[in-house]
Amino acid sequence: MDNPILPMLGIEVPILLAPMGGAVGPELVSAVSAAGGLGILPIWWEDARVGEAINELRMRTAMPFGINLNNQYDQDRHLGEAIDAGHGVVSFFWGLRPAQVLRAKDAGMTVLQSIGTAAEAREAVDAGVDIVVAQGWEAGGHVWGKVSTMALVPAVADAVPGTPVVAAGGIADGRGIAAAMAAGADAVWVGTRFLLARESMLTDERRAEVSAATEAQTIMGKDPNERWRDSAMRWIGSAPPWTAVYPPEDGWQLAGQGVGLVHKHQPAAEIVAELWAEARTTAANLPARLGLAP
Repeated sequence: MDNPILPMLGIEVPILLAPMGGAVGPELVSAVSAAGGLGILPIWWEDARVGEAINELRMRTAMPFGINLNNQYDQDRHLGEAIDAGHGVVSFFWGLRPAQVLRAKDAGMTVLQSIGTAAEAREAVDAGVDIVVAQGWEAGGHVWGKVSTMALVPAVADAVPGTPVVAAGGIADGRGIAAAMAAGADAVWVGTRFLLARESMLTDERRAEVSAATEAQTIMGKDPNERWRDSAMRWIGSAPPWTAVYPPEDGWQLAGQGVGLVHKHQPAAEIVAELWAEARTTAANLPARLGLAP
């Protein structure tokens, strides 16, 4: 396969696990990596022991994996611990910090940066980022931008030719993967589909909520946590869109708009294989749909 992102990340399938806080732990990360994708561990909490987490993952799998650093918090120490551990892949979320990118690059890391516009993609590449993650408005959890995935991905691909693009937001099956790659993505960033993975950290109650939800049942509201400064966040719920502030005491589950396609409880390896097989089948059927000769 002529896909530049595969050798860059050392993976076999262009499927990256979204680093969902509260759902993704070492077991799920290692399972996705072992299946040929790239598991990414969220390092969001301030007291995280990054070196220990990396060593635990290395004991679980010999395949590549990534860590995700959330720039809403001070990540200097965490990045330093990852560098000291000789880790190779890091993704940054919630804002670009050029000095941070330079530090990671100087240490030999492959750097991914989440962005929400084509202009931000250009800024990231100018700062030395290797791979841009184009997060669309459909994504679950905290959402950086306000552009839909299918509008954002081709704009980003045009803005940074030669730089691999990962599509994120609303992608929950192989049809979404094929569509994203046709729009210019080199890989996809999948979160909500893995909420029901056997290795996910979700409780049975939350799993039931995810499997019962439709695409119309996610809402965008504001996170009242002052550290997030009223940032946009998508979850399953029934409150008015955007103006709502989530009530943790009532229960809530972060999820993207692709949740309506997520119903099966499966091992992560099975999810990766199913996603990729469906993407290839979808792509193989496109010539007929487009009226092209077989």
